[in-house]
Amino acid sequence: MMKRILILFAFLLSAYPLSVWAACTGSSPTWISSADSASVNSCISSASAGDTINVQAGTFSWSPTLTKRVSIIGGSGGGTTTINGSLYFTPTINQDTYQLRVSNFTINGSGSSGEGNAVIQWGSRTTDYNLGTGIPQPYNARLDHCIITNNGTGVAVSIHDTLYGVIDHNTFGTSGAGYTYVMWNESSYRENAFNVHPQMDYTPGGIGSLYVEDNIVWVNNDGRLVAHNVGGRVVYRYNTINFRGSNQAIMDIHGTQGVDYASAWGVEFYGNLAGSGSGGIADVRSGIDRFFWNVSPGAGIQYYFGQLMVCPSTNPEAEMIHDSYSWNNRASYTGSLGYPYTGTTGNCGGHTRPAVGVDYFYENSSPGVTSGTLANIPGTCTTGQGYWATNQTAGLTNLTNYVGDITTNPSRQTIQGTLYKCTSSNTWTAFYTPYTYPHPLTTGIPGGIPVVRPSAPVLR
Repeated sequence: MMKRILILFAFLLSAYPLSVWAACTGSSPTWISSADSASVNSCISSASAGDTINVQAGTFSWSPTLTKRVSIIGGSGGGTTTINGSLYFTPTINQDTYQLRVSNFTINGSGSSGEGNAVIQWGSRTTDYNLGTGIPQPYNARLDHCIITNNGTGVAVSIHDTLYGVIDHNTFGTSGAGYTYVMWNESSYRENAFNVHPQMDYTPGGIGSLYVEDNIVWVNNDGRLVAHNVGGRVVYRYNTINFRGSNQAIMDIHGTQGVDYASAWGVEFYGNLAGSGSGGIADVRSGIDRFFWNVSPGAGIQYYFGQLMVCPSTNPEAEMIHDSYSWNNRASYTGSLGYPYTGTTGNCGGHTRPAVGVDYFYENSSPGVTSGTLANIPGTCTTGQGYWATNQTAGLTNLTNYVGDITTNPSRQTIQGTLYKCTSSNTWTAFYTPYTYPHPLTTGIPGGIPVVRPSAPVLR
């Protein structure tokens, strides 16, 4: 565990102007910096992986690049630390055992638009540093308790799957200025994600995803929460999503688009509250997906092949929609269920894709998905059929206490249960359980340590 060295510095800062004390003080593992760019960069230069840099209150323009796995905490000693600029997370591979954290800042973007001008760049856009057998995935990055704004209509966070962890308890945008895309998710290793370990070892409900939880976001007119592209694998849970007008679907999960532009691995989306104006939960074109227990007043989940969708020339079974399940998504807390539909289809991997009851399943598909207690699981089943086993039976018809961020919904409960899949005639097998909540990084547990759960039984 990192040790913190308490340094009595507050009196000096109050007695003299901040510019006089524009410096980095302390020593490993704890540093104190004023909020100006030179001092923060000096601390980053002096720090070792695993150190903590406490940044004093102030407002400055700077755009640091975090090449080291350090924790930078704003508002140290009280007050607000405001950054006018951008922030880049690009840690090196030999520091994967250390946490990278940015917390308690207000970050005002430049106002530029476009994916390349994101306020925060999470991971490297150009370096495939974590490819190859035996190289561990870095699971311990965290962005938390920040207010992230932008004077334009661009992207808040540009996510590149070279590091995982959690983005939690942040506010993205305001009621007067949202984002066209709150997040833009793609990988720098493109098709390689489907060919090499550990990138190809994707299991929903596991630690090998980026978790986005308990955030408040504002989306502009005709915008989206996120666009997922090459190799994306993200879990969105317990977020409050506000819309500033009529919108497209909340998220766009892309499929293969041309040469060397792979699909997403998949998305988990549950416990989210989407305000009025949403055009549905998701446009889904690829991967293993889970959508459940969300409230959205839109048209429901959309699965389709759009004009940008082609059958992948490599790894078609992994890239195309498959093993995807949707259940208990509602138009309001107690409203009607939101059902997916199939748009344009095509032949890929030996059959028409995506096919209802083959590639994706929901309440009214055949076979479909039902819910209830484990004791009431059907005695017979058809291959592919799903059953959400839970003791939270009240939430099966009323989602009031199960959606949205915990800050504005303090009575919100954690969704608990296991999805069983009929793996062969009349044989139920535990297929999916949501990852532990809150994410271990939010409670001080080091990342990279998988949570071991008791094995669920196979029912015959």
